[in-house]
Amino acid sequence: MSDLDLLGEIAQNCVTSLNGSYVKCEERGKKIIFCNTDHLMFHKIKVDGCAVDSDDEKCDCLILVNSQRRNDYDQHFIELKGNKIDKAIRQLKSCFEKFSKYNFNRRFAYVVSSYVPKSSTKIQQYKMNFWKKFRAELYIKNREIHINVASVQHEIKYSLSNC
Repeated sequence: MSDLDLLGEIAQNCVTSLNGSYVKCEERGKKIIFCNTDHLMFHKIKVDGCAVDSDDEKCDCLILVNSQRRNDYDQHFIELKGNKIDKAIRQLKSCFEKFSKYNFNRRFAYVVSSYVPKSSTKIQQYKMNFWKKFRAELYIKNREIHINVASVQHEIKYSLSNC
């Protein structure tokens, strides 16, 4: 199944399609900002409390970015959390498993937290496990993440830096 099937299955009030310069997810002082200078189409899905209303653990937001390869999308799973990194990781894993039936080009996971220990062994293990299990890059940062998004020779490039 493609991510277009996913968009068709989710209630319209849970999906916002955007192509502005900035695409944000924010909650209680934590935020992630995608700097969209090429005005690519983003589909922002509110997962927790909207797209997935079960009692299962789930992440806050899923952002789909068209990878410019037919109907493939890059998936960005986002959890905005206080200081419970372990719980955030469980929520992201649960969402990866829930959405695993949909095709994707690349997958990324982000935890934006009020506290992250500096390069602890546990954080490195989380990152390695995410890559092994889901083929996804995991980023864990304090308070705010900025991601530059650019279309370069028909491919989407992502880089972490200030917009």
